[in-house]
Amino acid sequence: MNSMLSFCRFAAAVILLDVFLSGCPSADSPSKYARPMFNLLDSVNSEADDIAPFIDDGALYFTSTRDGSEDIWRSAMRGNDMTAKFTSAAKDSGDFSALFSQSATNDGTIAFLTPNDGFFSSGHAFDTIFASRFQATVGGTMGGTDLFSFHRSNGKITVENLRDINSPFWDAHPAAAHREDTVLLIFASDRPDPLGASSPYKNQKALTAKGDTVEGNTDLFFAFRVKDKWTDPHNFMTIPGGVAVNSSKFEYSPFLYCIDQRPTLLFSSDRSGDMDIYQADLEVNFGKQLIVVKNCVPLALGRDSINMTNANDRFPFVPYPHGGNGSQPLYIASDRYAEPTPSVNGRMMKSFGGYDLYRFELPVQCRAPIVRYRVVVLDGEDNMRPIKNPIVELMQYAGGNIISSLESSQSPSLKNNVNERITSKNSANNSANNLSSSDIVSKESNIVRSTENPAIFNLEWGNKYMAVGGSLWDKIDCDPTQLTTGRTISHYVSFNFTPTDPTIIPRIEEVKREKFIGGAKTIKLDTTVSIDTLTCETLGAVSANKNRNIQSLTMSNGKILVAYSSISRHEEITGGRRVIEKVHETVYDTIPQSDTNFVRTTDRLVPTNLSKAGFFPSSIPANDTLITDTIIIYPRYYQYPLCEWIFTREFKDYRKNVPYFQTGFWEVNTSKNLSRHLEMLSGDGAYKTASFIELHPANQYFGTRIGMSANQHENRKARRERRKVEYRRFADTVDRNLRKMADVITNDILPSFLELDAKAPEQQSKLIIQIAAYSDARAISRGDYRGDERIEYLSGHYDEERKEITTKQIAIPPGESLVGANNDVLSKLRAWFGYKEMLALLRQNPQFEEMLKKGEIVLPQATSTVEFRKQCEHAKIILVIEGRQVDTERKAKVKSYAGEDNDYYSLDDVRRIDVQINRVQWQNGKYIAPPCCIGKAN
Repeated sequence: MNSMLSFCRFAAAVILLDVFLSGCPSADSPSKYARPMFNLLDSVNSEADDIAPFIDDGALYFTSTRDGSEDIWRSAMRGNDMTAKFTSAAKDSGDFSALFSQSATNDGTIAFLTPNDGFFSSGHAFDTIFASRFQATVGGTMGGTDLFSFHRSNGKITVENLRDINSPFWDAHPAAAHREDTVLLIFASDRPDPLGASSPYKNQKALTAKGDTVEGNTDLFFAFRVKDKWTDPHNFMTIPGGVAVNSSKFEYSPFLYCIDQRPTLLFSSDRSGDMDIYQADLEVNFGKQLIVVKNCVPLALGRDSINMTNANDRFPFVPYPHGGNGSQPLYIASDRYAEPTPSVNGRMMKSFGGYDLYRFELPVQCRAPIVRYRVVVLDGEDNMRPIKNPIVELMQYAGGNIISSLESSQSPSLKNNVNERITSKNSANNSANNLSSSDIVSKESNIVRSTENPAIFNLEWGNKYMAVGGSLWDKIDCDPTQLTTGRTISHYVSFNFTPTDPTIIPRIEEVKREKFIGGAKTIKLDTTVSIDTLTCETLGAVSANKNRNIQSLTMSNGKILVAYSSISRHEEITGGRRVIEKVHETVYDTIPQSDTNFVRTTDRLVPTNLSKAGFFPSSIPANDTLITDTIIIYPRYYQYPLCEWIFTREFKDYRKNVPYFQTGFWEVNTSKNLSRHLEMLSGDGAYKTASFIELHPANQYFGTRIGMSANQHENRKARRERRKVEYRRFADTVDRNLRKMADVITNDILPSFLELDAKAPEQQSKLIIQIAAYSDARAISRGDYRGDERIEYLSGHYDEERKEITTKQIAIPPGESLVGANNDVLSKLRAWFGYKEMLALLRQNPQFEEMLKKGEIVLPQATSTVEFRKQCEHAKIILVIEGRQVDTERKAKVKSYAGEDNDYYSLDDVRRIDVQINRVQWQNGKYIAPPCCIGKAN
């Protein structure tokens, strides 16, 4: 019988009905007659009643009285369609057959929910042999025929009376189905029901709710079991459309098919004068325990159709599994041609006797409802703007399979942390649904992704899902349409709100209170009486206390009525004067607080609106359904960097007319350097005769010289001191200017550039940092380089027109002459020493230093031009320096440092270094200007 059990989960119908069946075996020889169309012939049928067919695991099972009692018989099958053949039937000997083959005990269908659980009906007590063999705990009977549940465990079967369902009348023919832990039971009963037309016993008359007189009949009823509790049974006539199912005649032998797709009820009714098979299309809501009958019609009518005129057709069965659209076999029991009847060609037709089994072709619409899921990812700033690189991930509740198969592009980072993201996103939702993170299918093969927006999935009917999504966009593209705004979307974020401790704000509120002046206070006692209904088992719970006294105990209809008296107290004030007084009270307002943080969707995808509440759909659709959902994310922008930054004397916030160098000197006038310069210029070392340097004690403009008068000497000394004070102010400004340039480069330009390089590597962006040094136009007639180190570097210049960096080897040994009209050597020295000051500040930035160690920054060190260019191809930052001789834009008209307009003071800002940064793209050996360029900073 084990092969039969796998089928039983689909609510198989086994019919053992002797109350309604009758007929005598034919004494005629079968060979005399042609057999009716669609008859299963003598390998299955006999002269006795053969009824209640069902098919499982390659065999036909049915009930037959051929041995004088109702037993289950089995016939092996070859095939399971309209052409299936049957072997000779034999009595089945399995455990379940033994349970349901007891003589004259079974009065209806057996409906299985699982291989080990189901329902049956019986109108007789179970004998002692049965009780000992199957460990039956029946719980007695309530009527002539009752419904029972059974459960099989470890080879033993336990039987229990459905006392919440049964009545003192005939209750039989169960048909059952379930959805998760909710069970639907449909059965036939002749219990009196004023809403229907049923009445006990066929020959007894009764009144309907409308006052009509009807004879006894049976109606179909239904009840739901939610977990372990049954709802009240309901007559089908109490539900929408139910009047099409029940009538004033007999309705019984129900059978359910396509319960999980398009619920359909088949049943027998004699409303047309003989028993015919009817089909009712249902809507079943297991969650709310509701049924709606959409329509009800008889199956095909005709001489040799499913419903034959003047014949009784009962016990419909459609083989499992139920699915798809088209035709499936329908098995019934029919007493057609019980007597010899001429056929259309004149030959006599006759069945084998009593009820025979027949097979017909039944058109079915039994596919699962198509459940489509449509989710759109929206831009929270502009929901009409397309999302860049959208992504939606669909995850299923453990226990089913996703039937969609979609290709998607996903980043490696998403692949590596799928499990982590699923768990972290849904831990809160899981607790709300009594689910743990292990309940979510977290294998890569069970996550379906779509990069379409909106994303559309086909959901497997009956499964539950959760979806997350957002955008994998983490890139900077060149969008010419966005150049006017100067920015482009670089990535997307979601908002996360984390509750924090609320803010409690006290405030004073004026309230009015009632007050009595004078008068007397009296305590009043009120006595009330209540009655409780108890049983013998709960009588011991009766107790009394000082405010609740037992007054009496009486019996009524087997129940114990206990009367209690209770005393309550309250105050009353008589007399006096009532006044209203105003008082001030402190009231505390509690204001909820939360922290808002933004999470990149490339780091964590966002649950859809439906997924925030748990798995969806919340109920299983009965019809084709489109589920719509949304995900809202918010763009974050990348501000297009400038194409060029120029730090010159015109640069914003620069102090104009600030010399970076003393006249004739090559070291930068920083605060630190100035103190050292003053010491070495005043000493007897190499700089003893360097009067060409401005703050030298013997300088021609600010120093003292031989031949000066005492008065001139003092004036020059005072003038030199004033100039030193001025240079100290200059040095402070130089410090700030150098620091400002370094900070802008490392804190503003570099991060923006690196983000661009990371998100748009195909652009091969580079930064060219140029440091240029200038002298004023005065020719140097005397002077030389007094430093100790030999200066060697590559002088470089970015030629924007030729799109290349031109280089030249520079070498300046100690003692090199500075004499010349164009101040070429001095500007080259100033370029080197200005570069050293800037590089020292830039290297204070950890990111810059790290890039330098990795070789991503090329410095103008002493190397060949070929090697320099090779390094530039792979570098991200190229630093070049150049001495640009003299700045001819400024010329002094008064040749003195008298502090007058247009004298040499106007040349202070000419002795400077300029820093210029160009953002370029490396393409085919050229440094070209980038296409997305929004100007330059001066």
